Amino acid sequence: MQLGLVKSVNRPGGNITGVSLFTSTLAAKRLELLHQVVPAARVIALLVNPANPNSEPDTRAVQAAAPAMGLQIVVLKAHNGTEIEAAFAAMRQSNIGALLVGSDPLFDNTGRDQLIVLGARHAIPAIYDFRDVTAAGDC
Repeated sequence: MQLGLVKSVNRPGGNITGVSLFTSTLAAKRLELLHQVVPAARVIALLVNPANPNSEPDTRAVQAAAPAMGLQIVVLKAHNGTEIEAAFAAMRQSNIGALLVGSDPLFDNTGRDQLIVLGARHAIPAIYDFRDVTAAGDC
């Protein structure tokens, strides 16, 4: 809808087919779950790929949900592996208590192993949009 491809979910119209994962709707819920699992974390990092059209709605949804939980959100952006590494360095310097990883193929595929290794190395609890990332880090 936001990209203008369909009028609404109920009545998309036109001749387009596809799948929507409603990631922005679920971003605030993932924040809530992360807060329940790591209640001592007051500052949460949100890692997004700014090249992804979902990054803005995800960021808005998380930032809107955070105050009700007493949380502060630090938005970190990464386009590639080098920037993922830099994001973890920024988390270490900013006293980040947990990480909410945005929905993006970079984080689900290409950078998945890097996120797992860096998260373990820095002992930062994280929540991802797909279970396969979590399962890949399960030793």
